Amino acid sequence: MDLFTLVAFTVAYSIAVIVPGPGVAAVVARALGGGFRGAVPMILGILAGDLVYFMFAIFGLAAVAAVFGPVFIVVRFAGAAYLLYVAYKFWTARPGSEQMKPKGKAPGAPSSPAFR
Repeated sequence: MDLFTLVAFTVAYSIAVIVPGPGVAAVVARALGGGFRGAVPMILGILAGDLVYFMFAIFGLAAVAAVFGPVFIVVRFAGAAYLLYVAYKFWTARPGSEQMKPKGKAPGAPSSPAFR
């Protein structure tokens, strides 16, 4: 990997870190529920996971993509076909059909018979 590609990865990762996402929402929820001490392990876990993904992106996935390029093309088209299938199922579902009804208990309902 040359210097230009490494700088491009670093810039893209820095932009992704600056933009708040689901990790920020999870940390805020944890901090509101358990305070600062409850949020610290989650912050460290998110940082460790991001570091692992970044290392895979730098060292591993480029080599795998170079070797298995045609496989990635097939996986990409299979994923697109699946998303089109799911979109078709949602589009053709009747309003109020079983596909659209939530499964399980109502929100706020006790999950255990002991709490009823």
